[in-house]
Amino acid sequence: MHDHEFGLGDKDDPSHLLRRLLVLSAILLIAGAIAVVVTLTRDVHARAVDDERRDLIALTRTLIVPTAVINGRLRVGKLATRQLHRAIQVDPDVKRLQIWSQGGRLAWTSGRRVSATRTRPSAGVLEAGLLGRPTVTHGDGTLTVNVPVRRQARPLAVIAVTANARAIDSLVTDTRRKLAAIVAVVFGSIMVGVIAVVIVTSRRLGSQGRELSERSEELSASYKDLEQGAVDAIETLNATVEAKDPYTAGHSQRVRRISLAIGRELQLSPKKLGLLAQAALFHDVGKIGVPDAILTKPSRLTPGEYDVMKRHAAAGADIIARLSHMKEAVPAVRHHHEQWDGCGYPDGLRADEIPLEASIIGLADAWDAMTTTRPYAEARSTREAMAELERGSGVRFNPAVVHAFFEVAQRHPNEIMPPGQESLLAAVG
Repeated sequence: MHDHEFGLGDKDDPSHLLRRLLVLSAILLIAGAIAVVVTLTRDVHARAVDDERRDLIALTRTLIVPTAVINGRLRVGKLATRQLHRAIQVDPDVKRLQIWSQGGRLAWTSGRRVSATRTRPSAGVLEAGLLGRPTVTHGDGTLTVNVPVRRQARPLAVIAVTANARAIDSLVTDTRRKLAAIVAVVFGSIMVGVIAVVIVTSRRLGSQGRELSERSEELSASYKDLEQGAVDAIETLNATVEAKDPYTAGHSQRVRRISLAIGRELQLSPKKLGLLAQAALFHDVGKIGVPDAILTKPSRLTPGEYDVMKRHAAAGADIIARLSHMKEAVPAVRHHHEQWDGCGYPDGLRADEIPLEASIIGLADAWDAMTTTRPYAEARSTREAMAELERGSGVRFNPAVVHAFFEVAQRHPNEIMPPGQESLLAAVG
């Protein structure tokens, strides 16, 4: 039998719940068995005591009272003594007979001479005389019934009959044993059935759990394959975009490198740097939907053509949003053409409304565009490009991002060096 059958592993495992159910069932069954035995034993004991009480009361009223009380007066002479001895011999369980007068004096006893006793009336005798009804005292293997005798509604005497109660105790003990045996068999059978059900169910759940785990692993592997396939497809689209325009070959990789340099300067977390890298790499993937005539046009775009070109930011965001692990990079792709003064696109965000990652990519994109030869414009010198960034700080670009860029240019110029340039030191100086 394996550990998992009784849920010895994870507490959230169904087998563990079954094990808890088994333990709870066992506790309830044991508690129920004890309750049944105790209740039935008490009932048997109460019935046995009640039967003996009735017998002793009947014996007292039919044989003892007519012998001891004559013409309304207590008579316990020699003749009455012999008759009383014969009366109590009718019931072999009777051990002692006592007759108490109204004043609480022992008038007659079957066990010894009255003159030699200093016995005081028991609480049961006093209670019977006071209340005028029989009382019962049970203990030390005996059962005593105290029966009051009245004359014209006035107490005359109390007759106390003590019988051997060991037969009752023996009956109760035997009954308890038999009940315990019966209950043990019945409840034990139920417990065995519960255990069998738990074991079978646990094994079945364990088997189903393993099947689900295997299927989950297969689905996870398939999902990873699909995700990787989607990433590969987007990379292919990205490569297709750059292949359309030979002047922008390597543009996405350069924007990624520059963006990461700025992000590190701004002390972004590793997670945010990862998202920044993804967004920078695929920031122009939406240009796959831009007609080649517009994308590679050697002259300035008309207003209509520019409107078509501006759609690429939102289109690119829609493309990468299809990948669950890249959804957090969507805002950076969508808003990388927003401007600090609110004149950018597609949503006209301004200032701190623009995601920081989008502002970083926007500056890196502009820097690479200015320092790379395009069909419609020659590459600017690094000095001219840096002057343009400085003029755009607080207008087009996030001032903090511009400052970080210049810090990188000062300390690590090679990380943002434009193609074909030896160094930025001269421009920075």
